[in-house]
Amino acid sequence: MKYYHYTYEIIYPSGKRYIGMRSSSVPPEEDTSYMGSSRVIPKEETNGAIKFILGHHSTRLEALEEEVRLHRLHDVRNNDQFYNLVNSAFNSTGFMGPKADKHIHFKPWYFVAPQGEYVEVNDIAVRNYKDANTNFPFTARQLVHRMNKDNRNKAGKRNPFKGWIFGFLEDKPKIINQQNLDFIKELAQYIDVSQFNDLHLPSYSEEKTIVKRCKKTGKILPKETDEG
Repeated sequence: MKYYHYTYEIIYPSGKRYIGMRSSSVPPEEDTSYMGSSRVIPKEETNGAIKFILGHHSTRLEALEEEVRLHRLHDVRNNDQFYNLVNSAFNSTGFMGPKADKHIHFKPWYFVAPQGEYVEVNDIAVRNYKDANTNFPFTARQLVHRMNKDNRNKAGKRNPFKGWIFGFLEDKPKIINQQNLDFIKELAQYIDVSQFNDLHLPSYSEEKTIVKRCKKTGKILPKETDEG
């Protein structure tokens, strides 16, 4: 189903306003029955209210970002000319919506694909990554779930997250980096590294020695074998 993303402003008979964003299954100009999500509008204000389309956006993320910009521009939270209760904002996993505090901030995060690709994300919140990268295999809800404290920095053990790792950069284990991932991929050519899928190798130097031995002899050697 195609969705249309837009920002809007509603002007009420009293002159007060409300700014928001919306994703609709119909073009904005046809979305006439939707008149905002606020529940604090006096009933007498709903008759005669007029909705104006402020902008059309390619993705929901773009519409969210524009709403945040407009809220900050007018400081709607503290502006008596608006019915908005707070300024929309982002938290550590993405857009918080109308109940967000304006001081909540974005935190950079990372992910590791099963093939060993390491990616740092410094400009798009977890919740909004799918909107900006439509081919990404996970929904916003799935990504947020993987970011809870019990799942962060651990390789998924079951589909659809098997082999994937997600976490915030501020608490990422030092062992998770592209150099180590490349090393593990090389190691996988010689031994079964499935036991290391959480990237916590029992001994980095020991496993590196195995790779050297395999390259030298062309076959897998037991760890206890000592080639003088």
